[in-house]
Order: sequence, then structure tokens, then C-alpha cells
Amino acid sequence: LVTLYGEAPVNQFGDHFTPLYYLLAPLYLLVGDARALLVIQALFLGLAAIPLYLLARQLLPGRSTALSVALAASFLLHPALHGVNTFDFHEIALAPMLLLWALVCLESGRTRLMLVFLGLAMLAKEEVALSVAAIGLYLWLFGARARLGLLISGVALAYFGAVTFVIMPALGGGPDLARFAGLAAADDAGLLALLSGVLSNPVYAFSQVFLNPEKLAFLALLFLPVVFTPLRARARWLTAVPAFSVALLASTPVQYSIEYHYPAIMLPFVYYLAAAGLRRGQLQPRTAAGLDAPARRAPAAAAVAILVASLAMNWQYGWLLGKRYQPPPQADAHRQALVALLEAVPPQAAVSTLS
Repeated sequence: LVTLYGEAPVNQFGDHFTPLYYLLAPLYLLVGDARALLVIQALFLGLAAIPLYLLARQLLPGRSTALSVALAASFLLHPALHGVNTFDFHEIALAPMLLLWALVCLESGRTRLMLVFLGLAMLAKEEVALSVAAIGLYLWLFGARARLGLLISGVALAYFGAVTFVIMPALGGGPDLARFAGLAAADDAGLLALLSGVLSNPVYAFSQVFLNPEKLAFLALLFLPVVFTPLRARARWLTAVPAFSVALLASTPVQYSIEYHYPAIMLPFVYYLAAAGLRRGQLQPRTAAGLDAPARRAPAAAAVAILVASLAMNWQYGWLLGKRYQPPPQADAHRQALVALLEAVPPQAAVSTLS
């Protein structure tokens, strides 16, 4: 039960539905310290570079090792990833690694493993089900497994509907539609008001997304480390629509900022689309005589461009030895007093605190 959302306590799953927490509970019980959650979050985010590397190897022409490593390094250097990791602990941070493993299995045809990772990803947060539905839609429309894609989309949408409109309200919560209030019809609220606002005035809805300078700057920061290669991904963009829509349709600036946890759902698709865009760029075109020298140099040049852009972004906005880097806090008198105070709290006591 959580007391952050009003006068009466609310079940945490009424705010965000995350059954995946139950799989983490044994690890937390072994350690017995809330800081274990921060370690788990960092591991989930950092280890996502492994499936990303494998995904890039599958998609890139010639299975370029240098370019695959550059994409994985760019991911780890991305300031948006640092924002996810440094802004407390959030359930959505568990999704990127699971989604990337699902995409690896999608591209390699490992259907059973893909379904396992898609199912686990949906357990991370209710909105992830929309991304899973989009992956199923992509399979249906553009993949070789149309029936499977339709099944995935149907199950994911049914899960999202049941969780969002039945289970969460029954637990005292529900979907946070207030973040989209700028699109709702005047003096109205709720899902129908949002749909009415978008359908009755699509020009206004379009302007709120694509003519908003802050949202355009946010997109630029997301895509700059991969030198805007996702723009070439074409059909695979369908998989990313729900992840980006939540942020771009929102009216609250924190939703489209790289300093908070919201980009976590977008980052897997940024790099999936980057690899797909580089693939479509045909970095290694073949001629009758094989690969010519410029073609052989193309992957290396792309890798250098991505690394330079990522290092520059990290220096300006990131936390990994950039301008914002802060060394570990020193054990000064204030910190020693704080630690002593915390140690005096009984282990089973209930504590109310601000973030």
C-alpha cells in the first residue's frame, strides 16, 4: 500500500501494474536493503547492451563488429539512459533489456524465446503491452508470421485493456490520463475526452506533437548519438509508435525530457531502428569485383561518427565522466549523522519520506 496518491492508501499496482516485482522479490529478500533495487536497475540497463550488440550483428550488412560495438557503446553513453538510472528506481527501467532480447529473437526467428521475453516485458509496466502489440502488428503486416503477429497483438491489447480499465481501478488507481490533458476537449476529462479532442481537431493534435519546439529538441537529443539513422528504418518504425506516442502526446514537460525515467521505453527502439536504418543504408554494396575500398571503409566511418556523436552528447548531458559527473559523496559529518539516524530506525518500521 502506498500513501502518495491521496488521502487513502492505494495499492501500488493500482498506480503502475508491475507483476515483474515478484520475480525480483527473492533477490531483495536475500540482500535486505532497498539499495538492492538500485543495483538491479543498473544491471538491467547496463546488460541491455548485450542483446543490442547481438541485434546489430544480425541486422547490419556484413555483421560489422565495429559498428555493432559502436551502437552498444553509444547506448551505454546515452544521457537518456543515465537519466533513467539516476532518477530513483522505476519499474520501466526493467523493460529495455527484455524488449531488446525479444527483438533479437524476432530477427533471428526464435519464436518461443521471443514470446517469453515479450511476456516478461509486459509484466514490467502496463504501457509496455502497447509496444508488444505494435511488434505483433509489424509481424502481421511485414513479417513472415502474420498469424502469430495477429495473435500477439490481440493478447497484448486484451492484457492492456484488462489491466488498465479493470484491475488497476479495482486496486484504487487507474491510467494517468492527466498527462494528456492538453489534447482533451475543453472542460472534459477521461479517455473519451482525449479521443474526442484528437479526432475532432487533428490539426491541433499534430501541432502539439510536431510543432512543439521542446518535443522536437527532445527527439533530436534521442537521435543525435546515432546520427539520426533511425529515420531510415521505414516499416520497423511501426514497432516504436506506442513508445514514442506516450511522450509526444503528453502535455507535461517531464514526459519528454532526458533527465527522467520516461525515455526508458523509447531507447530500445531508438537503437533497433538505428541498426535497421544502417542496414537500409547498404554500407557494404557489392560490385562485380567484390567490395571496393570505399564500401569497406563505410562501416568504420559510420562507427566513428556514432562514437564521436555519443561522446559529445555524453560530455554535454551525460553522467559518465561528462560535465555533470559527480564523484561519490564523501563521508563528511553531515553524511555520518544521516547514516547514524537511518541505522537507528528499526528494520521493520514503516517510514514516510519525500524522494
